[in-house]
Amino acid sequence: MRDKKGYSVRKNVLVRYERSESEFVIPDGVTAIGAGAFKDCKHLTSVIIPNSVTRVEAQAFSGCSSLTSIKLPDGVTYIGPNAFCHSALANIEMPSGITFIGSHAFFNCQQLEAVIIPSAVTEIGQYAFACCSSLTNITIPSGTVSLHPGVFQSCSSLTGIIVEKDNPKYRSDGNCLIEKGCLADWIIQGSGNSIIPEDSAVRGIASYAFQNCYTLTEIKIPQNIISIGKFVFCRCKNLVNVEFSNGLTCINRYAFNDCESLTEVELPDSITKIEDCAFRGCTNLRSIKIPASVTCIEGYYAFEGCNQVTIVTSENSCAEKYAREHGFAVELI
Repeated sequence: MRDKKGYSVRKNVLVRYERSESEFVIPDGVTAIGAGAFKDCKHLTSVIIPNSVTRVEAQAFSGCSSLTSIKLPDGVTYIGPNAFCHSALANIEMPSGITFIGSHAFFNCQQLEAVIIPSAVTEIGQYAFACCSSLTNITIPSGTVSLHPGVFQSCSSLTGIIVEKDNPKYRSDGNCLIEKGCLADWIIQGSGNSIIPEDSAVRGIASYAFQNCYTLTEIKIPQNIISIGKFVFCRCKNLVNVEFSNGLTCINRYAFNDCESLTEVELPDSITKIEDCAFRGCTNLRSIKIPASVTCIEGYYAFEGCNQVTIVTSENSCAEKYAREHGFAVELI
């Protein structure tokens, strides 16, 4: 039915809120906050949710740019996709019974500083907390066994990652979130304080793992890492030092794109390929040492915008040929 006060409830679901007031108390008996019920209510600052509510559906509070905090009652078990995305949430109290957090649920909640994920949560959808630029620490419960891609991608202030003991799917080491595999483990999310473990079980760093990690200033890629994904350190704008070890064979597409604080890079002899846009936009890069082992540098854009760079390499190497063909300064060793 349509309430004269400006909201609609159908079959115990709050369907739409259309009032101009900044505060609202959801009536008792409502069991779900419907899809888009408060979507783009930019004036809304406070909502009190009754204990009867068990579900927050997709986009329920999406775009509520004045909503800074909310408390979900103990009966809530489900948070739908995009439920709070693009809102002003700085604090949310999630009850212990929540089992599912949908994709993009808190996407781009730029004021959100801390999240306690309840122990009952088993699944978190893709990009659920992505672009939460104030989020500093995360703890993954032991029962969370399904993290979809990019859950914490581009959380630029992230410094601490912990996975609780006895989680069968994930673990943490050196402030890295690691997915366990049958043949090898992979780092799927890094942070500003990450130290990549020198652990033979960890063989790669997934695409986007450190993207937009503004607090990262240095990183050592140890010998056990044989693969890094695309965009892996993209826009780590304060990354000053990268130390490579023999083991890595390819610098993937956009791997260090827009790492504007990098000034010197020395690639190891294990590298054979530098893909397109690998160091694009590294505007302060002055020297990169490329070994003779590199037999392929893809396209002009591998070093696009690196106007100050000198490519240091050996005579008659692929890197020398590339430098001369694309107008980069070259130093032969």
